Amino acid sequence: MPFHSVQPGVGRFAIYWEVTVLGSNAPLFFALFGLFFVVVGLYLIVGRFFVDAMQRARTFYAVTSDRVVIVSGLFSRT
Repeated sequence: MPFHSVQPGVGRFAIYWEVTVLGSNAPLFFALFGLFFVVVGLYLIVGRFFVDAMQRARTFYAVTSDRVVIVSGLFSRT
């Protein structure tokens, strides 16, 4: 089973967890525990596409007679 078909369900459960914990008198630990999974879930559902687009926008290619140079990375200096 592909990972991308499972992730939205996990992300929805993490959001449900947070809404339930914040609506009750649960300890702060449970809210912080769920917040981690909400952030990771949102990154895996939509954030990875933005990171990929930013990384591709910062990729530069150069072709010389001796070699091909590829400079890429999210935080690379150009």
